[in-house]
Amino acid sequence: MDLKRETAFVNTLIDRADVFVQNLAPGSAERLGLDHNTLRSRRPELITVDISGYGSCSSRKAYDLLVTAETGLCSITGTEEGGPGRVGVSVADIMTGRVAYSAILKALLERTATGRGASLSISLFDVVAEM
Repeated sequence: MDLKRETAFVNTLIDRADVFVQNLAPGSAERLGLDHNTLRSRRPELITVDISGYGSCSSRKAYDLLVTAETGLCSITGTEEGGPGRVGVSVADIMTGRVAYSAILKALLERTATGRGASLSISLFDVVAEM
């Protein structure tokens, strides 16, 4: 693995991008220089999207099943005899993607009017809790 070459490739992509979406483990984007502060200072018109499990204040990793259980969604699935159960699809991942998509479209429309990008932060926990 040639980290210098890969970093140059990623920077070339970012220089051409309208939107940058990342869902790396907490703290990873910043260590790699891919956090919204670094990217938006370089390209103010860029729209950055940080998808996390629990928001920017948490260093915890998250997984779909964990989030659906913690928000209580599993408690309304399953059977009376068997207790709570896993939702049949990865609802936290799917709905978070849909929320991100909607937020990106809004940011793109706003950028058309203002010329400025946006920094968006979306968490799986917040999306499922709102559901």
